[in-house]
Amino acid sequence: MRAAELLALASAHGINLAHVHLNGAAGPRKPWHDGIDLVPNGRRCDSRRRRPEPDPAAFDEDLPWCAVRYSLAGDISVHWPLWNGLVFQAVRLGRREHWPPQVSARRLNGTEPPPRFYLLELCQLVLDEESMKPAFAAAPQLRAICLGIADRAWAHAVEPHYLKLQAVYGHWLELGRERIRAWICEAAAIDSLDFKGLRPKPTGIPTAV
Repeated sequence: MRAAELLALASAHGINLAHVHLNGAAGPRKPWHDGIDLVPNGRRCDSRRRRPEPDPAAFDEDLPWCAVRYSLAGDISVHWPLWNGLVFQAVRLGRREHWPPQVSARRLNGTEPPPRFYLLELCQLVLDEESMKPAFAAAPQLRAICLGIADRAWAHAVEPHYLKLQAVYGHWLELGRERIRAWICEAAAIDSLDFKGLRPKPTGIPTAV
């Protein structure tokens, strides 16, 4: 969901977010990795494929770095790999914990709509909130509104599952941060050795006698 769409949805439900600054309101940002291969071992998250087939082995290695790029740099090119990873985890958790496949929808013009499936949209909501945190912090009820779910159904049947998916994403993000911290520490150690003249000389390059 784009920032403009979220603002319009909130306004339609009487929620004023005019005072909230959303990063997405100005439109997509320029990719932060232009010309730089930031993914270790030359691997990249391919964002050109929409909703790729779940591959747990690939997810385990790539998703922490995708989360860093999405949350810390606003890199929307990794949106679908992250969404697909969340869907894989949601299906796994749902089977194990017997999540309900459908929940009550919000009333429309006084009518009672049929129950709705929500799992895929729940995964999307995790990413929407991550990219537009100020809006959801100012109006937490937007979570149920975005999914078109009744407030009572959200509170009793959906929110606990949502928080678990948020925890999954938070774990990926922390793993990515740990990877960056390790790189920084390694670079600092190398720079320290270089400063002291102890850095190993590259092999295969003649040195002066």
